[in-house]
Amino acid sequence: AQLASVAGERLHAKSAPRKSRLTIFAPSVPSFTLMVVRVPVPPPAGEWFSGEALRKANSNEYWYGITAARTVKKNMAIGFSPYIVYRSVDSRFQAAAQAFDDQGNFAQAYVADDYKFYHVRALMKIGLAVGRNDWKAGLTLTTPSLGIMGSGETMTQATVSGVDLDGNGEIDPPYAANNFQEELSTTWKSPLSLAAGLSWKPGRTGSHLTAEWFDAVGQTDAMDPEPFYDQTTGELRQPVLSYAAKRVFNYGVGFEHDFEGNVSAYGAFRSDFSSNPGDDSNTLSLTAWTLWHVSGGAAFEFLNMEFNVGLQYSWGSWDAERFINFN
Repeated sequence: AQLASVAGERLHAKSAPRKSRLTIFAPSVPSFTLMVVRVPVPPPAGEWFSGEALRKANSNEYWYGITAARTVKKNMAIGFSPYIVYRSVDSRFQAAAQAFDDQGNFAQAYVADDYKFYHVRALMKIGLAVGRNDWKAGLTLTTPSLGIMGSGETMTQATVSGVDLDGNGEIDPPYAANNFQEELSTTWKSPLSLAAGLSWKPGRTGSHLTAEWFDAVGQTDAMDPEPFYDQTTGELRQPVLSYAAKRVFNYGVGFEHDFEGNVSAYGAFRSDFSSNPGDDSNTLSLTAWTLWHVSGGAAFEFLNMEFNVGLQYSWGSWDAERFINFN
């Protein structure tokens, strides 16, 4: 863990027993776009159908903090890092379909759900590092987050015409439902987590072990839009924008080797289990896959400058549910 690493630097410090560092980083938060298109070519005689569906989600998260570390014993140091975290989310689901039958009747449907929001929260990381001869160990605790502020908006649009909605054999009147709400308060929670690491480097070659546990987050509404009545039937509708996280335990192993000429090589393997429960408690996430990562790299000096280069390969799988069916 970064905080335990900063605290660990104090174990071999020869100057003042304090150290501070300004930290700004953006954890990797993926974006996804899923699309389904069905256009029969050539169409059946006298009939025609086309359909398109799109579902995308973009998330970004930025951490701003400062770390302070202090030696408390000859072989022990402690560090503290308060963070302000900014998260933004932008998602859209859209589907459109048109059809003619062999009698010249035309039907169409269009549905769109769109939401976007940002949220600012605060949390604290506390790290402890100990060292003895060739061994080093670290422990980092991350507190649950505390919400500060946020705002968002949500939009729903649905129109259908030329379709038998109730299955009685007759074409129903056109249907429409439209709603837009803005300046909604937002909530986003990150859980308690605990990370530990162990390092052993008796000579030029070192080995490393790490593990981290994340607590669960109960179902939470990221935004709480007001229910609305659709413009056609007067039916009350309630948008649901919730998320949840299950407990997760991840681990990793790594190695390093120092060569002559200030050149070092690194390699690592780590797990990345999803915290998505994969049920209706989380309507904001598109994926729930478990990933595995293998990485390698090198560190060297050139022209009195230090360089780090590396590559990572990741793989995994997930049984995704079909989000629309045009059949």
